[in-house]
Amino acid sequence: MMCQPDLSLYHGTDQLEGEHIEIRSNTGVGSNDLTLGNGFYTSTSKEIALFYSHIMMRERLFDLGQDPEQAKTGKVYRVSLGRDLNLLRETDRLNIGAAVSEMKLAGIQMSDIKMLSLSEIASFAAVVDLTEMAGFQPMNAKEFLVKAMGYDGLSFVQKPYLPWYYEPVHIGVNWRKCWHEWATTPPATIVIYDTTKILSTDLVHDGGQSALIIPSKGLELTYRL
Repeated sequence: MMCQPDLSLYHGTDQLEGEHIEIRSNTGVGSNDLTLGNGFYTSTSKEIALFYSHIMMRERLFDLGQDPEQAKTGKVYRVSLGRDLNLLRETDRLNIGAAVSEMKLAGIQMSDIKMLSLSEIASFAAVVDLTEMAGFQPMNAKEFLVKAMGYDGLSFVQKPYLPWYYEPVHIGVNWRKCWHEWATTPPATIVIYDTTKILSTDLVHDGGQSALIIPSKGLELTYRL
């Protein structure tokens, strides 16, 4: 269990208007690209947030029929959390009773649960795998597990954390330094499922590319997250 409101979290976006973002579920990207369910995605790395704001700017320009190679970065916000926010790390040992209850809620038969060892029942990865293999459909299995066990969000480190095939050099990221540091302390994606626990979002980087975003004729743009 982890309650760390002082985490330095960042959220990258192609939003170009205003200094604050509206907190809603299923918005933004982290290093796992929305694979952790329906929540608000942040990263412990400002560089990753810069990178994804750049990727989103590229996609925005492409959608508008403009040259994506002109993209630099969008905006990056620092996200402040409430002191009562309760995060689960995917490496944390789960409470056995709570994990069994979660699997039963997901429709897994007790006979199948008994096939797991106690160490597997206490393993986030093992419980998620069984939930997914059981064909659980109503919700992302990771999101369901975190919520069912009473947590507000999940801290998840992408593995392996290796150099990407695309490393733009013009967005203010020192990739060599990043990969050296991430080899021992890889950044985490932190997805917040209960967005009422987010206190504020403050602009810390503005790509200043508003002039590039010129809508095509008849196309109305809305700056939504």
